[in-house]
Amino acid sequence: MKGSGTPKLTDLTPVKLIFTKSNDDSIINISVYVDTIHGPVNNQIAIDVNTSVVKLIYNIKWTNISIGSFQMGHITLNLKNV
Repeated sequence: MKGSGTPKLTDLTPVKLIFTKSNDDSIINISVYVDTIHGPVNNQIAIDVNTSVVKLIYNIKWTNISIGSFQMGHITLNLKNV
């Protein structure tokens, strides 16, 4: 979150990734929890291995949203095996 005269708030901090799969192994989930001064941000990347669909899911649980912008990190997908 970047407001006038305030430091920039991003989800670009070191985090521990959580890898899970659906029961039928068709979807791979990569999740992360980022704690910010405004509250938690939960990011998830869901990859459907059958259809090659990638979903980006952001769950932002802030009680007070101020004026500004929130910079969400860039994603780099390494497609060596495609």
